[in-house]
Amino acid sequence: MSTRERFGVLAELTTIFTWSGTADGHLEFCNEAWLAFRGRTLEQELGLGWMEGVHPDEVQRVRALALEAYRRELPFDHEYRILDATGRYRWILDRGEPRRDADGTVIGYHGTALSIDDRVRAEQATSILSEVGRLAAAAEHPTDALEEIARATIPWLGDVCVIDLLDGKGGLDRAVLAHRDPEREKVARRLAGPQQHSPLFDVLRAGQAVLLRHDAETFADAGAPEDRESRLGFALRSSIVAPISARGHDHGVMTFGSHEPDFHEGTDDLALAEEVARRVALALDHAASLQAAVAARETGEATRVDLQTALDRASLLADISGVLESSLTLDPTLDHVAELVAGRLADAVAIDVVDLAGRTARRGAASVLPHLLDPAREAARDGRRLLTLPLARSERALGAMTFVWRPGRGPRSGDLALLDEIARRVALAVDAALLFADRVQAARTLQKSLLPERLPRIPDVALAVRYLPAAGGEVSGDFYDVFALPDGTWLLVVGDVCGKGVEAAALTAQARYTVRALAPWLIDPAAVLIGLNASLRQQRDDDRFVTLAILRLDPRDGTLTHSTAGHPAPFVLRADGVEVLEHTGPVVGVLDEIEPEQGRTTLAPGDVVAIFTDGITEASRSAVRGSAGLAQDVLSARSGGPHGVTRALEEIARLAAAGAPRDDVAILAAALDPRR
Repeated sequence: MSTRERFGVLAELTTIFTWSGTADGHLEFCNEAWLAFRGRTLEQELGLGWMEGVHPDEVQRVRALALEAYRRELPFDHEYRILDATGRYRWILDRGEPRRDADGTVIGYHGTALSIDDRVRAEQATSILSEVGRLAAAAEHPTDALEEIARATIPWLGDVCVIDLLDGKGGLDRAVLAHRDPEREKVARRLAGPQQHSPLFDVLRAGQAVLLRHDAETFADAGAPEDRESRLGFALRSSIVAPISARGHDHGVMTFGSHEPDFHEGTDDLALAEEVARRVALALDHAASLQAAVAARETGEATRVDLQTALDRASLLADISGVLESSLTLDPTLDHVAELVAGRLADAVAIDVVDLAGRTARRGAASVLPHLLDPAREAARDGRRLLTLPLARSERALGAMTFVWRPGRGPRSGDLALLDEIARRVALAVDAALLFADRVQAARTLQKSLLPERLPRIPDVALAVRYLPAAGGEVSGDFYDVFALPDGTWLLVVGDVCGKGVEAAALTAQARYTVRALAPWLIDPAAVLIGLNASLRQQRDDDRFVTLAILRLDPRDGTLTHSTAGHPAPFVLRADGVEVLEHTGPVVGVLDEIEPEQGRTTLAPGDVVAIFTDGITEASRSAVRGSAGLAQDVLSARSGGPHGVTRALEEIARLAAAGAPRDDVAILAAALDPRR
């Protein structure tokens, strides 16, 4: 994947909207991108107008979460569905931060909203497939779990799920009908089952899922004449019909219907519906094999071993599916899969993967005897038997699975079909993991290009920096910089661009290099912020904003001139306590003119000044106590100098987030050499 393609993937994953509102939740401003997304005017969205688009199932939850955050004056983030300009509900992640005046009083909120519809739908697809597998495996017979399986797909694949099974006479019997609305479900249950002219039979004959659009009259006419009026009231407007077929065996069809005309979208929804139906078919296949084994045993045609083999195969496939769905990290996952297969279906297993750059590497292996996977030994000479199955997805080669048996051994009857199914599921997991890893790598590469390669050496000054990327692998807008000015002073900068992704990265680069260009001429931090704001307002029209803290340090006498724009206040750790550098102003890039405050203090030898982004206050949940509370938490680390303080702040962020913070964290600290 080229750099341009990587950036394209990130851009598609990141649609950013900005907003601001009152302290009681009434919207005062939103950018043009939000209005275009919603298909509404600013007047329609202001106040509580935006709430009209929130999905009815989530209005109460969204309102309650927001009101609780406003009451406690805390940052918030929540995910919910909202109506877009096309009439579809889309998932967004909405984040808000309190806006405070000079006295610290909350005067409103500002924030960003990100479209996360693709991410949520991918997570939902994984969750649905995992739940379908779990339900089918847990039931004594898969038909016992069909209703639970149908309900597990609602509302993600539609308002209703219907399962029709072949009756052995060329017809279909309705096995399950589940609807999200109990009253509509009662109406639907009174309708007759599939008629011979139904498109369900066309799907069975074609062997692949289809997406159907209906108008009310056509849908009403598709059933029995006596049901026309009831079907007209029930009318589905969009449906996907998928064959319940696997390994050449047809069992029936699954229908996922919606009352919204544009609910189902293209290949992704089709692929998910098809995979759900295929997994149901596999479960029914396994059950049929097990029933045949039981019947054969009862008639004396099979042994207990045959019955146990059928049980073991079903259990193994369920175990492998669980492992593959639990992680996007290839090496331990594929090793685990190989370990599950080795000794049960083969004596050794090797899984080789071709990454997106075309490099092949062994990512999983297990063997009951070490020499079975020795590449220096020729299988043809020592009697080993090998079977290699390709790993492929959408006609793209992803690698291969190789199964090895000792001399005189080989696959048993029925094993080949199971091995083929295992390879197919491994291919799905490998494809998802490679795409995720490439996205993470692209984000890391882009992020690295936005930060200094190393900190400069400043005589009599110690510097330290920590940068913690957020979980998820997206490039962020957090940045830092340190550079010299012509008068012998040094500028220390930490900034945070709203949102994530390529567009945020572009603004990050623009902000960082504009500050570098302006600072030698304007010198003072407040003047640099004013100049940066004017530059962004002239060059951009997307309403994105930047928060910054800029400090100008004179190493000769410790003078520290400081100003911030919508950014967490830096602090100084001194021998006798802490000083919070409160002088601030509005965010950069929104208003045509800003007037940030500027303050001045002095660093004594041994004092440590720390600047950081809001990721650390969010992670540590210290927003109520603010910078002063955070400074008290790390005051004891002052004796360790800038390195000790940045380590302590990093530890707070990691502990609070149980590993990687949900938002990026940039921490920069400086101190005069106490020995000077």
